[in-house]
Amino acid sequence: MARQASHQASSVRDSAHPRPSLLEPLEPRLLLAASPGQLAEFYSETDYLIANPDVAAAVAAGAFATGFDHFLSHGLQEGRDPNAFFDTPAYLRANPDVAAAVTAGTFRSGYDHYAEFGAFEGRTPSPFFLEPLYRLRNPDVNAAVLAGGFLNGLDHYLQHGAREGRLATWDELTYLTANPDVAASDFVTGLDHYYTFGFAEGRLAPALLSEALYLRLYPDVATATALGVIRSGLTHFTLLGQQAGLQATFAEDTYLALYPDVAAAVDAGLFSSGLAHYLQFGVLEGRQAPPFFNAPLYLSAYPAAAAAVAAGVFPSAMAQFIEVGQFARNSPAPFATPRLNVLASPNPPNLIFAADAIAGDVSADGRYVVFASDGRLVPSLDTNSLSDIYLYDRFTGIVELISVPRTGSGINGPSFDPVVSADGRYVAFESDASTLVTGDLNNRRDVFRRDRLTGTTIRVSVDVDGGDLFFASENPSISADGS
Repeated sequence: MARQASHQASSVRDSAHPRPSLLEPLEPRLLLAASPGQLAEFYSETDYLIANPDVAAAVAAGAFATGFDHFLSHGLQEGRDPNAFFDTPAYLRANPDVAAAVTAGTFRSGYDHYAEFGAFEGRTPSPFFLEPLYRLRNPDVNAAVLAGGFLNGLDHYLQHGAREGRLATWDELTYLTANPDVAASDFVTGLDHYYTFGFAEGRLAPALLSEALYLRLYPDVATATALGVIRSGLTHFTLLGQQAGLQATFAEDTYLALYPDVAAAVDAGLFSSGLAHYLQFGVLEGRQAPPFFNAPLYLSAYPAAAAAVAAGVFPSAMAQFIEVGQFARNSPAPFATPRLNVLASPNPPNLIFAADAIAGDVSADGRYVVFASDGRLVPSLDTNSLSDIYLYDRFTGIVELISVPRTGSGINGPSFDPVVSADGRYVAFESDASTLVTGDLNNRRDVFRRDRLTGTTIRVSVDVDGGDLFFASENPSISADGS
């Protein structure tokens, strides 16, 4: 159900230039604070509590009535994001005039500006949601915005578009590969070309992330989405999955090279793409879904990107790539063979990490393998050079760090002996670290359980009051459902 827009929104396109014109720099002046009603327009309670477990705990304890109460009193000025598709640091980087106005005290935060002005000026809230591109791809949405049915494209996406699987990201390298004339042109980026000419010329606008693929690869997320626990698969990916190293990209050329029968079927018009085949048949046949983007290889190849991720400038390698790397024409999977990314191989060769991997376990369907290793398999998150717990997804080739600290990167003690639930959602393990959860003060080995769906870790080895035990806890086991 569309809602009446409270501001006049201008069209994304005009006859000469389909991208919103750049605005004049903002002049510092008196505080232009958005009202609570304006701030609520793009706020998502579910997204906010998932992204901020400390706030969720405070709400559960009664310290705040809702997450929005916290957002109004603290979160806004702390720079916390109101939903999964507004990225405060990225918004300020993309809009230096807004950043200057925030520094000058004209606005309390980037979102303060966006809620009052930016949303209606056509500004993009996040690299994971490109406002002009979304409205160009979806003329029905653009028409509804112009008619006052939605505040802007993001308003529609949060209400309907995410669940409908509409595309909101851009794939620069695929666009340039498909359009060599654009790659050889004077345009700074392929996206600039698409906004200026490509859309009017009917060129395809490829998307980097796939909602359908993500839900197919992660049935637990699909279930949570169907139950309304989370808005969509890509909402989960943006809030939790990207930092956990989950896969939302698909290497079309690699898939077709791996499976000539599929390539022949696509050439014959039986399938629109390799991805279409994979979603309908490939996953059921146990075929691999090679990722287009490989975070460990990417960070190894681009030290500046790795440093930025480690410093917290970007929440993940994917975030750096989608905002910066793809437009610098960085390879999304450096050093991969043309036919198959080595990390997506059913039996990946031992050519990246020279380290032991011990004490493993396998999910009931054989998809997920957990193990302990002192190799830095996810360099952006694992900085301690100690034994950590990892999960390897045999379908996607993605390696995920399980022993994640509550803050920062790299826990302060080794971890061992992982076991995994039947569906791969939960992983239990033992660890000497005290930085996995808050309140771990016993200086003893404890047992922990990681929930991969919510991205949270709890300590299992506690007394009846939830306090420290005085002796070490070891040899974890886990039930089939992880409860």
